[in-house]
Amino acid sequence: ELQNKKINCLLMSASINYVDVPYKYLEDMLSIDAKYLIVDRTYFNFEYRNRISIEHVPESIYKAVYPITLLNFDEFTKKIGRKYQPIFNMPAADSLPLLEGNMARIVPCLGWLLKHN
Repeated sequence: ELQNKKINCLLMSASINYVDVPYKYLEDMLSIDAKYLIVDRTYFNFEYRNRISIEHVPESIYKAVYPITLLNFDEFTKKIGRKYQPIFNMPAADSLPLLEGNMARIVPCLGWLLKHN
């Protein structure tokens, strides 16, 4: 139904990492051809692949465990770049600790304001 509407701006905030098929979701959003796209609070994997992990929500917020897809940064930006050009990027205050065996690292949370080509 959105295909028949003129959409000025789409907002994807802290959502794409949590859907079952993130790149299908992204393609659906890009097919709307909104004038602007805001991608905010999105986590990325800077290795050569996407990564599926488990997110444990701190009990101080509420007790929960979710699957999360850390999207390959290059693949994500390449797909967006076919239709949108960045106006500016915005590092978010959020970050995600990623534990791998005895190793730990911080996964940054990023965002952009983009304009349709």
